[in-house]
Amino acid sequence: MKTKKQPIKYSIVTMVFNNYDLLREPEEIDENAEYICVTDNPDLKSKAWKIMYMAALNTDKLTGL
Repeated sequence: MKTKKQPIKYSIVTMVFNNYDLLREPEEIDENAEYICVTDNPDLKSKAWKIMYMAALNTDKLTGL
């Protein structure tokens, strides 16, 4: 008998831009969560994280940082 996949209850989101940090794999995977990484690195890969590519922002025009 097939087991029905539980719907996603929440998302865990991280962002990695300008190679500032390493993307770390979660120590434990919660089946109720989806893992999303937003990055400007098109070469970033992961078994746990769903990679979402976003072009880097031009921070030269940002103020108040």
